[in-house]
Amino acid sequence: MASGILAEIPDLRYRYPAEVSQTLGFRIRRAVEGLTPGYFALVMATGIISVGMKFEGFGLISFLLLAICAASFVVLVCLNLWRFASYHSSVKGDFMDPRRAFGFFTFVAGTNVLGVRLGMEGHFDATATLLIVSGVTWLILGYVVPWTAVLGPQKRPVVATANGTWFIWVVASQSVAIAAATIEPVFDGAREQLALIAVASWSVGVLLYAAAAVFVSLRLMLYDFGPEDLTPPYWVSMGALSITVLAGARIVEMADAPMVHVTRDLIAGLAVVFWAFATWLIPPLIAAGIWRHVGKRLPLRYDATLWSIIFPLGMYAGAGIYLGDADRLPIVSWIGRVGLWVAFAAWALVFVAMAVHLVRTVLLPRDRLQRLNPVMNLSVDSKVEATLSSRTRTDKMTSEFTLDTARAIARRAHSGQVDKLGVEYMAHVEAVAAGLVDFDLAIQIAGMLHDVVEDSSTSLDDLRREGVPERAVAAVALVSRNLHPALDYLAAIDLVCTSPDATLVKISDNAHNSLPDRVTKLTKITGKPANPRYAQARERLYAAALAEDVKSILARANRSLLTP
Repeated sequence: MASGILAEIPDLRYRYPAEVSQTLGFRIRRAVEGLTPGYFALVMATGIISVGMKFEGFGLISFLLLAICAASFVVLVCLNLWRFASYHSSVKGDFMDPRRAFGFFTFVAGTNVLGVRLGMEGHFDATATLLIVSGVTWLILGYVVPWTAVLGPQKRPVVATANGTWFIWVVASQSVAIAAATIEPVFDGAREQLALIAVASWSVGVLLYAAAAVFVSLRLMLYDFGPEDLTPPYWVSMGALSITVLAGARIVEMADAPMVHVTRDLIAGLAVVFWAFATWLIPPLIAAGIWRHVGKRLPLRYDATLWSIIFPLGMYAGAGIYLGDADRLPIVSWIGRVGLWVAFAAWALVFVAMAVHLVRTVLLPRDRLQRLNPVMNLSVDSKVEATLSSRTRTDKMTSEFTLDTARAIARRAHSGQVDKLGVEYMAHVEAVAAGLVDFDLAIQIAGMLHDVVEDSSTSLDDLRREGVPERAVAAVALVSRNLHPALDYLAAIDLVCTSPDATLVKISDNAHNSLPDRVTKLTKITGKPANPRYAQARERLYAAALAEDVKSILARANRSLLTP
């Protein structure tokens, strides 16, 4: 009964280090280190809905959203500066990861959305200042991110990692165009230059959209794509079109300048085309969400990427209102106004979910969580507990490399990843490491890092450069299937069994993947029965390890596998 209850709470199934549960500073530092580069989508979403409410004359709501937008911007800037200064390896890992690197462009878009909203209050100097900051950042990131994330030493083909975040580059480009068009009527001496910036960045954004659409489409057509892959950033494909519409409408309204004069009719026509395509994308995106969370039953829980849904909703609404009023299209305006309130309701839900998430994961001590969840206090069978308590944990390592350092590397490598059930991948990693707590530090480190080479761009040499002990690296090398492509599954298990360390790591990995509740849910999602190869692997792994060691791991990782 106890194991069944624990299986219902995957994120509470393993034990955290004591300092995580007791020290607020430690939890904050851990959160900063793992901060996603795309969190400025919060600023983008809040700012654009504030803009829409200002359009519609809801001044109080708009002002409150502006205050939240500005406060979020300041907090995120401070947190990111802290992260850049203190966690270089985590930041570097984000830049090298094609699945996350394009999230840095949310800073550009968020900065400009805030600037445009401040411009609506008459603070054009602030808009201009933020445009300079975002424009320079846009240019730098426009060369750095493609180089590090796409053209760098990533596993090929990189197109296999293409996802909705790639469209954020488009959003950043169009946000520069909107900000430039916003202040163009105000700064007489710089009108031609601002017009050039607006038209050029708009044009770049259009071409980038075409490129991103091709890459993402190839990823969908050429590689396996399950419900766990259909993450919220795919909504940015619609948001990028919507901001292109709004940017185009703002450019069309600009005073005559050589660059605007020769492109006005083209931009005006394309704006309507892009709005139609953005509208067409909404039903399949909604259907995809229903398929993911209802059809395939992936749990819907808070994640920072949810802001990548709210921004497109708000941008689509704002673009519809603006385009409909400018081109005298009442139906477009009406759709935009309805969409604005839908976006606001969704924003409120996600904002509350974010607040609850921060309280539970950062502010609320772990011991408090244990009091709130009596399940956390359930103990294993007394006979098994006696066996565990009789063991002496050894730690013969003299290196300064710690399990927390390994955890930081794993969090960076698996950041943004979820398993086939939609659960944050680090839950599996932590569970595997927790199953090895009765063994020495090298084995625990190998457990924490067991998937980083197979499931991220991290290499064995990267681990060595990070200071990972060679013994742990050797175990990771043996359990990484991608390093042994010529071997079938059971042959790879036989290779693992040649190393006592790798054998223990694989036993813990197999145990967590074989949790009854996990297997049942996965069967419902895939429609396929449980793969018998896990059971076949266990026969070989158990034969290669001491019975007492197997029992120790199973008692912590999957008690259902313990034999009477």
